[in-house]
Amino acid sequence: SWPRQRHVHDPSRDVPAGVAGVVSCLENASDSLPRYCEQYESVWAAAAANSAAQPSPRMLNTRIASAPSAREVLRLHAEFGSTFNEVHLSTSWRRLSRLATAPERRLFQREPALLAPLRLQTTGSLLLLRRRWGARAVASTAHSLAKLSLHGESWEELWRGITLAIPPLLSSFTAQALANTAWAYSRTGRASPPLLHALASEATPRLSEFKPQELASLAWSFTACCRSASAASWCSDRHLPSMAALFRALSEAAPPRLGEFAPQGLANLAWAYASVAHEDAGFVAALGCESGPRLHTFNSQELANTAWAFAVADVRSDECFGPGARFAEMCDRVEWNDKQLNQLHQWSLWRAETGCEWPPLPPQLERRSRAAFASAQVHPSRMQRHVCYALGSLGLPSQEEVRIPEGYSIDVATEWGGVRVGIEVDGPSHFRTDRRPTGSTVLKRRQLRHFGWTLLSVPYWEWEALRDEDRFIQRQMQCAYLAEALDEATGTRTTASGDGWVAIDCTSLLDEATAELEDLPSFQGVAPSGTATARLEPPELDPPPEPATAAPEPATAAPEEDAEEEEGGRGA
Repeated sequence: SWPRQRHVHDPSRDVPAGVAGVVSCLENASDSLPRYCEQYESVWAAAAANSAAQPSPRMLNTRIASAPSAREVLRLHAEFGSTFNEVHLSTSWRRLSRLATAPERRLFQREPALLAPLRLQTTGSLLLLRRRWGARAVASTAHSLAKLSLHGESWEELWRGITLAIPPLLSSFTAQALANTAWAYSRTGRASPPLLHALASEATPRLSEFKPQELASLAWSFTACCRSASAASWCSDRHLPSMAALFRALSEAAPPRLGEFAPQGLANLAWAYASVAHEDAGFVAALGCESGPRLHTFNSQELANTAWAFAVADVRSDECFGPGARFAEMCDRVEWNDKQLNQLHQWSLWRAETGCEWPPLPPQLERRSRAAFASAQVHPSRMQRHVCYALGSLGLPSQEEVRIPEGYSIDVATEWGGVRVGIEVDGPSHFRTDRRPTGSTVLKRRQLRHFGWTLLSVPYWEWEALRDEDRFIQRQMQCAYLAEALDEATGTRTTASGDGWVAIDCTSLLDEATAELEDLPSFQGVAPSGTATARLEPPELDPPPEPATAAPEPATAAPEEDAEEEEGGRGA
């Protein structure tokens, strides 16, 4: 275990906000950066007193690259840190990411002060001496930080320095560096649309240089970033064509080389295209032809991702799931977690939806997957509650998180004009950066409609547009929006009737009105004196029945990828 320091000081607490604050802090620290941690003080003083003992830069880099433990890497930095250049810093981070054990990684995340000297020296070098950094050093540092899961407030300035250093160097990035950089930013949740646009624009014409593993990693990384709610909230339309072009180019470059992909790469490609709902049935079918004969080599995560991806794409693959395939057999041989069971249940629903005579899941596994899908937790949003309040203002009874027999949860259920309607209140996580629905949302909507539900989607940007400082006016606009949207979803016209709403047949009413008017003397001109104008009364209809109650149900679970990565660019 790492020794606890009584007076370990985290310099990030003393750093003013912004790049200027970090630069100022570094200048004040001068050559004594490692002295922020008490454990470095003695060795640093000894090294400063005997500078003749410093090894050559090449020898020092060799010693860092061959360090047997993370502790040794930090000891070398404490002893010789005053002579570290950008290559030594990059090698140190890479070696830490390879050597740090799981407990050590957790300790680094919990105690940023342990890495503060190395972090601040790297930040200062990137901000003050950025031109000295090469493409390989920048990409390797970003990749190593992501593997160590080092992000957050203490690491903000270091990541900012890396982000500023990347654009001028992109043309000199190798294929591996491009794939690793994209993976690093997606892994840490630092989705930056301008940077992703630059990475996609650089990678698209060079896909022939990528190894199969790097292609799969690239697809996974951009999928994870496109599904990021933070990216969707401020992504500009000018960044979208480059990402769409990347996926089109991937679907052209990958098929001739699918035989070279590992099972994880095949599953990642299928998951990536399904997650962003990129429509390319031919490419998905090619993935099925390659994956089917190799299903016996897939692990549980790869089997679940593949099954879910084909359900989203709605592409039938007898090679993967047909009578001669081994999908159902393999499913009975591996262990599953809850998220994977959710994916299997959605595949079972897709099998029922298509009516294909494919072998079903083993009965016990099918029961487990249904139970896991139906018991997943749901978290109603504030926007969903406001939609329910607006429905109440319309006089409509509603229920939240209604669970249907198939296991899906409908955000809000109500009845409109005698038709049961499921209202899906869709926040940013339900959409890509171009406001098109994600694969999970597409699959849920399609399957709910198949099982007889009339659906109304309330996108977050349309609902936010109804905000007004006057709460009364805001509620009026929300009610008018919902009434019009419900009419459009059900294909009816409605009018108020007592405490509720009923549907009216506008066509029949118009015919009746025309017939009555033709019988009136005033039809051809002004009504004569004493002639009363006919008053049309809409036919009386029975009020709609009360909607049936139902229990809550889970939200659609999107699949997750394993994120273990090797130096050669291994992605999720």
